[in-house]
Amino acid sequence: MDDMNVAYINPRIIAWAMAQRNLIPEQLATKTVTADKIRAWEQGEPISEDQAEFLARKLGIPYLVLFLADPPDPDPVPIPDLRTRSGKPIAEPSPEFIGVINDALMRQDWFREHKLRQGKRKVALVGRYTTKDSVIDVAANMRSVIGVDAEFRQGCSNWEQFLRKLIKKVEAAGILVMRSGVIGHATHRRLDAEEFQGFAISDPYAPLVFVNDTDARAAQIFTLAHELAHIWIGKTGISNARLAGRSLGELSTIERFCNRVAAEFLVPERSFNISWQPSRTIRDNLERIQRHFWVSSLVALRRAYDLKRIPYDDFKTALDAEYARYYAIEQRRKKREEEAKKKQTGDFWSTFKLRNSVLFSDALAASVRNAKTTYTQASHLLGVTIATVEKFLQRERAT
Repeated sequence: MDDMNVAYINPRIIAWAMAQRNLIPEQLATKTVTADKIRAWEQGEPISEDQAEFLARKLGIPYLVLFLADPPDPDPVPIPDLRTRSGKPIAEPSPEFIGVINDALMRQDWFREHKLRQGKRKVALVGRYTTKDSVIDVAANMRSVIGVDAEFRQGCSNWEQFLRKLIKKVEAAGILVMRSGVIGHATHRRLDAEEFQGFAISDPYAPLVFVNDTDARAAQIFTLAHELAHIWIGKTGISNARLAGRSLGELSTIERFCNRVAAEFLVPERSFNISWQPSRTIRDNLERIQRHFWVSSLVALRRAYDLKRIPYDDFKTALDAEYARYYAIEQRRKKREEEAKKKQTGDFWSTFKLRNSVLFSDALAASVRNAKTTYTQASHLLGVTIATVEKFLQRERAT
């Protein structure tokens, strides 16, 4: 190799970058760059500038990072982490996690300024309650504002339809909803539902919630309800929205409150008591609650225990059985995702606006058409090329 073309990178950065994204050389390899070649670079074998640029792209890091003397310190999480009582992060955040939050903050900033320029009022529901208020009152107000009732539930035929319709109603109330399973539009950089299920960023003009789309649909519904509770009490934070995850003592006061509000929002106590039939088995009742309220069996089970419809021993036995069932479902889902990833299936445009928030996307498209926002700015905000922005606007005009 010509010395003039050698890139004098720090091989340790390769190992660090792979560890950050849980990658192995086989996942980075191509037809022309083998996994053994990547391992050789990791051990210090000379690498050309072109090869180093290729490696940086595959690792998802800036080219110059490869030349640092030491791996960079992890980026701080830019919003409060409420997943533990202490407020300390559970583990070092992934680059994808930090990227998703920063993207959300960037879009929220633009949307806030957009509304202020238009002279729009604050969103009245933000911070309307506190954790000292009644869970039933907060949940009832959420249902009233968003428009979730028996008729709405009956108009849905599956989890996905319920979730999409619910998101549409939430955005009609003035709350931005981003739902994605990847960072930006990079399908190879998937988010991890084990790391986080969602987050909420409270703002009087541009409240925003994010739902991790790699989670199960029923789990996403609860996450959305949980994040909405955050907006209603005006508390920004990263959430562990799973009802039966860690023990209650490990969750913050805010998280416990938002879990209770979310459960009451989705499954009102009065309606639950009518639907739950003591003469039926627990399994039959869970299935009935799931279909009627569009919640997971875990939420239904937790409601049954909290409302004293089943004793603790029955709750614990059923909970263990449900976790085993969900684990099997999760394994099948991951297998399907891996197969789809290999085939590169999926329509880019089918979820484009949902990933960015439909409310945000529509506002940005209108702003570009009215020459208030440039194509370059829109490209940056959407995380796509200017050519893709043009295609997006063409599609919007055609609809």
